[in-house]
Amino acid sequence: MDKVLEGVISSDHPDKVKKALIGKLLLTAGKPISSEDGKAIFTLATHWNLQGETPFIRSVGMQIFLAWGSHHKNILEEFFDIKLVLGLFRGSFTANFPNEKLVLVYLLEGLKMLRGSPCLLQIYKIVQSDALRLVQDSGSLEVCVALSSLLLEFNQCIPRDTVVKFCEELVKRMAVWKSPETDANLKNYIQNVTQVASLLGVIWKKDQAALLPSLRTVFGMISAVEVSSEPSVALASIVPQVPIDMLAVITRSVVTDPKVRDANVEVSLMRMIGWLSWPVAKNIDQWLVAFLKNLAAVQKYTLLINITKENVKKVFSRLCYPVVRNSALTVLSHMLLSFQHSPEAFHQIVGLVHEMITFLKKEDSVSSLECMGRLAELVHCLIYHHSGFPDLYEPVLEALKGLNKPTEAMVKLRLSQSAWTSQSNGLLSYHSKFLPRSETGKTGLMNLGNTCYMNSVLQALYMADEFRMKVLSYVPNGAKGILAQLQDVFAFLSHTQRTAYSPSTFLQSARPPWFTPGAQQDCSEFLKYLLDRIDEEEKARKKAQVVLAPQDQTHLPSKMAKTEQNCQDDCCTPPRKMKSAPETLSSSKCQEVPNCSVVAMSGSPSIGTANLAAVKPKHLLSPRTAAPTIIEECFGGKMISSFRCLNCGVVSIREELFTDLSLAFPEKDSHTQYGTPLEVTNENSSCDLPSNQDSAVVGVAANLVQGSPSKPTNDKLPIMRAAGTQTEDYSEQGEIPLTLDNLLSYFLAPETLHGDNKYQCDRCESLQDAERQIRISHAPSYLILTLMRFSFDIKTMRRKKIVTNVQVPSSLTLPVFSISSGDSAQNAIQETKKNYGLCAVVVHSGTSSESGHYYCYASHLPSANHHVAMETDVEEDAGKVMSEQWFLFNDSRVSYTSLDSVRNITEKFPKDTAYVLLYKRLGDMEGNLAEGKGVAEPTLRKDLLDTITKDNALYLQEQELEARSLALRQSQKACTSSTPFRDPDDDKNNPPGSCGGGGGGFNLPSNRFVF
Repeated sequence: MDKVLEGVISSDHPDKVKKALIGKLLLTAGKPISSEDGKAIFTLATHWNLQGETPFIRSVGMQIFLAWGSHHKNILEEFFDIKLVLGLFRGSFTANFPNEKLVLVYLLEGLKMLRGSPCLLQIYKIVQSDALRLVQDSGSLEVCVALSSLLLEFNQCIPRDTVVKFCEELVKRMAVWKSPETDANLKNYIQNVTQVASLLGVIWKKDQAALLPSLRTVFGMISAVEVSSEPSVALASIVPQVPIDMLAVITRSVVTDPKVRDANVEVSLMRMIGWLSWPVAKNIDQWLVAFLKNLAAVQKYTLLINITKENVKKVFSRLCYPVVRNSALTVLSHMLLSFQHSPEAFHQIVGLVHEMITFLKKEDSVSSLECMGRLAELVHCLIYHHSGFPDLYEPVLEALKGLNKPTEAMVKLRLSQSAWTSQSNGLLSYHSKFLPRSETGKTGLMNLGNTCYMNSVLQALYMADEFRMKVLSYVPNGAKGILAQLQDVFAFLSHTQRTAYSPSTFLQSARPPWFTPGAQQDCSEFLKYLLDRIDEEEKARKKAQVVLAPQDQTHLPSKMAKTEQNCQDDCCTPPRKMKSAPETLSSSKCQEVPNCSVVAMSGSPSIGTANLAAVKPKHLLSPRTAAPTIIEECFGGKMISSFRCLNCGVVSIREELFTDLSLAFPEKDSHTQYGTPLEVTNENSSCDLPSNQDSAVVGVAANLVQGSPSKPTNDKLPIMRAAGTQTEDYSEQGEIPLTLDNLLSYFLAPETLHGDNKYQCDRCESLQDAERQIRISHAPSYLILTLMRFSFDIKTMRRKKIVTNVQVPSSLTLPVFSISSGDSAQNAIQETKKNYGLCAVVVHSGTSSESGHYYCYASHLPSANHHVAMETDVEEDAGKVMSEQWFLFNDSRVSYTSLDSVRNITEKFPKDTAYVLLYKRLGDMEGNLAEGKGVAEPTLRKDLLDTITKDNALYLQEQELEARSLALRQSQKACTSSTPFRDPDDDKNNPPGSCGGGGGGFNLPSNRFVF
């Protein structure tokens, strides 16, 4: 048969005729033949297949080999032996050295037909030993593809002893396989390099020891700075073969290797970014993001800045190609969201957004629509963060109309998760002074020496959204006063990249002059002083604007600068004491004013009886003529105090402004001693007034006393306020725990003034027993409640802390009484209910006001949730009212927490008690400023924004220098400490430690907090 076949091929017939004749002969391949004839046929077929002069002859040789081999396996086993395979690899089988590709294809087909035969074991060993040589000697794409096909089909042929070297050589060969210049051959090229990369993936799964050396070889080639030619994009096909669970380890090992220069890392990432346009580079986006995050974790910010600025436009342009669009958008999002210290990177592509959106809309595919949605969310986040460029952003916002717009909460979450400073570095978190930024995205405040009292107040005020926005919108003139310095603090808390901001400048200006530097202070006292300072400064500024003559208006800035400077210079003199409710009322001595109020805020003079003619009838306070200050808008409320002399029955009333209510604790037996509030009969309340007094107003004054409810609003614990008393803790006596409603009812309950606390009655011209009643006439936007926990113990002659647990509700209802000018005296008083939601709690940890520690729980208040929850029971409001995220501000540390932690803090840690509470009024226009309502932060002044931007850049440089210094120290000597580092998360559920002696909380190691 071999002679017949040879005769057909050597004939003069055309190839078409020869092909038909060979086809007929192949049909006889199943007939029995002798071993000698079979070997002759296989020899002829092998010769034609490997050394045929034309493709036709080589094709015929393979057909003959497959046809007779499939029918005569026993004869093929005798022919296809070790000697044949060695001859094929060494070139001794034929006169000329065979083509390696054809040999490998021929060998693969022979092994397939002999699969399972014992004779193959020796052949496997021959292939194992020659595989490395084939790659080293030839290394062409077609040979490596043929070898890959063979080794993928028969894994037994994969080299064992030389597997690491084999993989490294294969990677080196891939680096020189240039991609075709024409698209016609591109598909075949992609298939070939993918097959070779698949072989590497199989080897790495079987032997992981070969993975890292191979990747080091890849990195060495793509990180080479000086090369004659760029490494081939074929290397990108290796990326999908690397196990994704090895991603973090591999990228971290590269960026932390002291032998790897930054220049090499930068070049390698530049080339990897170029692979984004290569469709075979699956998972390349995850690798790039992992590299960038690890660079941020070791504070190599200069490198990150260079990489981002050089490549952001290139990555953005890849959004045009559907096959690589998702990967490119992932890398683009991380680049821009992490580049938070400056708008420079974002502004490189912001002008291209409109064109890209138009292109994607025109494409109108599933991929383009998804890309548009993600791109719109990304751009909205960046516009929110890099605000203040309306000329750049207006066209972009127009293009984004109708596309996804994330909520403010989502924006802040994405920004906090992507920031360079949010990337944790387990090594630096113990050794470096630059701790990783809180995962919450919030900024802490550095403790400058027992300044936790200030830090907790500042964080509570910062989380009051309406107040924060008003402060950030303030435009100072000339020298900085206290309000401008508070604006600086809020601006840095909003935009700094630092983990914690140092309010040292603010402390120097805002610290009350009687506060001893370095000593623990009362946060409530500081809060009152701060609000009063801000209020007085703004009033002085407004007054200066009013008194300026028209000809002086052109010099307004300089005059205002002088005014603000005067306010700043007066910080050494204690300001007028603010009117917190109990202090004001207990020391007040009201005149007999049946039909008007005595206005007394911050030392304002009282309106006596002689001034009645100047007061509008039937009104307690004249309408305000000047615009309210920020403090008045946010924290200003009004209360009406009525006094009825129990001797003559004359009723005096006065309306006062307040910024906070100080709630005293009732005596432990007050509910049994006093019972229900005093009832005042009409007979006792009759007033002997001059005939010219307005009877309607007299009725109003009387109703202020008579209109008190017959019992407190909380039925569980009816309590009365004893005049001028303080209480000790009675929670240890087994009493029912107090609620905030108890204290508020106690504050608003009628009070009898007698004994040493008698009332000076002008009608009687002597001290008389009297009854006092307090009513809220105007509810402030933010209600500040201070629990009066510190009292003076006469026995020990020391200030004592009342550690009674007070249940803090998430929602609060405040009764508000308004006085109308109607004809009926009985209908002149109208009671309404104002609903409030809890937004901040300042906690004192310790046993004395002179020691301990302050920290703050706070949340942005979503008013919509509270409107629904106001109708629920108190027991249910934990799950229905407070669904927003709570934060714990403890000096430099900021962490996530929950409302349950706020409520249960005293139960878990008895010396940690709520001290100052901040509630936000709900249901009004201000509620729309709450978190999640899409209201953007005010645009900062350019000079302040520039200051923050420069400080952010400086901070990144500081971190980078610190990281380099640490790496240098570690490369010089190993750490010799035998004491394991303590995980900072080990005590994250404990209460914050004390920042002074004798405080509460646990006794943590001294190095856990910086004082």
